[in-house]
This record gives sequence, structure tokens and C-alpha cells, in this order.
Amino acid sequence: MRFIAYYIIGLHLLTSCVQTENKKIEIESTLEKKTIVLTKPQKKSDSNSGFSIINTGPKGGRYLSSNGTDFRYTVFRIQIINDTIIPINLALKFPPKSTWLLPDSTIELKVFLIPEKFTPDSIKDTFNFGVRMEEFFESGNNQQFVLDTSIPPEEPLAVFIGVLYEPQLMNGITRTKLFVEGHDNDAPFYPVNSVESYDINTNSLNLYYGISFDPPNYYISIPCGQIRIK
Repeated sequence: MRFIAYYIIGLHLLTSCVQTENKKIEIESTLEKKTIVLTKPQKKSDSNSGFSIINTGPKGGRYLSSNGTDFRYTVFRIQIINDTIIPINLALKFPPKSTWLLPDSTIELKVFLIPEKFTPDSIKDTFNFGVRMEEFFESGNNQQFVLDTSIPPEEPLAVFIGVLYEPQLMNGITRTKLFVEGHDNDAPFYPVNSVESYDINTNSLNLYYGISFDPPNYYISIPCGQIRIK
């Protein structure tokens, strides 16, 4: 009789242990499932973000061409970074004629886009940012004033700007900045380098290219295109 009682007690304890272990496994399984859910990568938001503009420069100097023309030039690098999840369109258009600085309208310069075949394949901080300016000057290629291109999502685009000066500006220091209309807080004293971020929506944003020359503090802001969601 005592043996039967011990047997029943032992069977009860064994059953309790099995049930406890099953509950433990069930809890661990539940926690494991919850962990998987919590660590699952979140889907990116469908909302638009914006873009950034990095202005860098100047580089350049004087150049004596093979036909004896002596002039000064500078090169500026502009990086436009698409921070959105959709393509954006960049349209740049500079005036093909000379631009006059303010406040002295007798001082003029010429702004142009350097053709892509003379620009580097990567970002470089070497002489002229790696742009082959002498080769461009001697090539006879026309200066480029228009660019219309698409920037893929989360990708950068590098654009190189050339500026030709009149001889009387040989001793000044040039600064430039590509910016969105209404955000010209630095004019007329543009920094050597700048990084600006902008929001973008369904409306096109007007772009301006600011140029300052210090000394003697000449400057100009040129309407030069738009940027928009493609």
C-alpha cells in the first residue's frame, strides 16, 4: 500500500515537471517569435526627404594658351546629393554671354559648365579637382551652358563650374555658391566650402549661383535653373 502511494506521488511530480518544461519551451518560443518581429527591418517611409548641395572651391589660376591669350580662370565643384527615395531632376542653365558684377557694371566674367569628358570619374581634391582645364582650353570645344539630368535616389552628382575673369580681377579671391532661391544668407561674402540641405516636394525649386569677389567686394547672383521631383 505504501509502495502504491509512493508510486502515485512520483507520477504526479513527473507530470508536473513535464508540464513545467512544456510551458518553458512555449514561453521561449513566444519570446523568440517576438524577437524576430522586433528585429525585422522596417520598411522605408514613402515620404520625400530632400537634397543637399556641397559647394567647394576655388581652384585654378592663370593660363597662357597656345595662341598667346593670357587669362585667369577658377574651377568650382558642386555636389548635389539626392536624399530621397525617388529620382530628382536637375536642370542648370547659365547665360552664354558675359555677366557683369555689382556694384561696378564694367567688371565682367563668364560662367560655364565644364564638359563631362574633361572631368574626373571620382571626387578628387588635387589640382583643379582633377579637371583637365588646359586640355579643355586647347581642345576647341565650346563652353557648355546647359545641363538637364536625373539624380537617382540616395545618389550624388558632381558638377564642375568654370569661371573666366577680366584682367583687372587678377588679385581678388573668388567665392561661389549654388543655392535655392530665398536661401542666400551668405551674400555677398560666400564661404570657401558650404553644405546646405533643402526639403523638396511636388513644386520645382529655383536655383541661383552666387559669385563674390573679395576684394573689392563685387558680387552677383545668377538665376541658373531648377530642381524638382522627376
